[in-house]
Amino acid sequence: SGSIICTTTTVGSSLGVASLMGGGSLGLGPKAMLFSQHVDSVSIAGLLMDDIWNDRRVITIDLLGDEFLDAVKTGDPIAIYEDGTVEVG
Repeated sequence: SGSIICTTTTVGSSLGVASLMGGGSLGLGPKAMLFSQHVDSVSIAGLLMDDIWNDRRVITIDLLGDEFLDAVKTGDPIAIYEDGTVEVG
């Protein structure tokens, strides 16, 4: 709950979308999802549906680059700014 998921990319599936929406409805959803590569269209559609239908917004930013994943470690503080800038540490 309230975590920030940092990953390379996702492969869209309806089960993944349902898991995100279900976890969010239980108060267990992530606060943000940060991708080093492109976020897939099915996952972003599910995140948008959760935002619109359930009023739960998950900050989602893609194309942060492989250097981002090299820099971030479990437990690191991450700041996400309005302009999409992500700061680790």
